[in-house]
Amino acid sequence: MIKQYPYQLWVLAVAESDVDNQGNFLESESQFVLTASCRDEANTGGQTVQLADSSTIKYDTLIQLPKSCPVIEAGASIKVLDGSTLRVEGIVKRFSRDQLHCRLWV
Repeated sequence: MIKQYPYQLWVLAVAESDVDNQGNFLESESQFVLTASCRDEANTGGQTVQLADSSTIKYDTLIQLPKSCPVIEAGASIKVLDGSTLRVEGIVKRFSRDQLHCRLWV
């Protein structure tokens, strides 16, 4: 059986800094959080995508996501896993919520 979204998208949740009673900053560890199921498509044709500032860039991978996926901001670190196998790792260049699904460019 074919699954529409066979992989898992993990997004790096950046921990906020905390301050102790003496005013010293405490380091908090950032960690990857499972965000949605997905599928990835390598950009073998050298296509480009237009960013919010109207510039265009060549992307490496297009990630398809279900409509229920939360918004993922540009600049976020992501990785796509197939079980324990890393398929894609990178920085989000653009996120788009469309009529039937969401898309993310890395």
